[in-house]
Amino acid sequence: MSVDLNNNSLYAEFKDARPSWALNFIEYRMAATITSLSVFGMGGIAISMFFTGIDRLFCVVAAEMHSKIDKRLYLGTITIICAIFCAMLIYTLFLTAQLLAGVMITGCIVDIVQGPSGNFFALTTLYINLVTSAVYAIVGIAVRMKTASSIAPQSATNRRILRCLFAIIALNMGGYILNTGYVVLLRPAITWPVTAWFWQVITAIPLNISAASNGPILYFTSSEYRREFHSAFPCVFQKASKPTQRMLKTITLKRKVADMPKLKIHSF
Repeated sequence: MSVDLNNNSLYAEFKDARPSWALNFIEYRMAATITSLSVFGMGGIAISMFFTGIDRLFCVVAAEMHSKIDKRLYLGTITIICAIFCAMLIYTLFLTAQLLAGVMITGCIVDIVQGPSGNFFALTTLYINLVTSAVYAIVGIAVRMKTASSIAPQSATNRRILRCLFAIIALNMGGYILNTGYVVLLRPAITWPVTAWFWQVITAIPLNISAASNGPILYFTSSEYRREFHSAFPCVFQKASKPTQRMLKTITLKRKVADMPKLKIHSF
């Protein structure tokens, strides 16, 4: 009986208790200040992927000119343009902080990038990603045209480039297009805030997969990048299983064989 009384008294004492170190909600202005550096970097994702596509198109269409340009000036100009987009997102973020100064949010990026900053980020990201997809499609067409008129080694290399481009569009950009497409096209039609928040978090899952897919795409589609990964992380790849190592060696060997010129037998 005494045990039951003690349990009841403990339950009565702790049922409404909240840990003093827990913080479920945070004021918007404080959250914007804390995450401003992360938001600054996030603002450059779409525009940097766009310039990556432009650079690959430049390499395919005018490879000789690309090799002769001043790389510091070239990359410096691209970096400045990307930084301008990042700064514009930060500017809209602090405009939103003035409008939502006293609003309490969860601190998730979904809650931080809303209002003017959300409109700017979602619209520009969606449009830039669509244009980037078109650029990669043009790169694929150009590579395909070169494949049709090239010798066997170049043809095999171009086919690998096409597979890499398809993987980039499907995996590396698909999540961004899905998430921003939801924000721009579907979220305004959802009136219940919790439902809108839930689906935005759900569509952020493929976005995060896209953000993490660039490295694996390069690893599995390029022997050059694969060698760089192995040299940069020797401890990781030395622990790889022997079947995995044999598989990678087999893939590399098959590609080398495919790149070798085929011998033609002439009959007399």
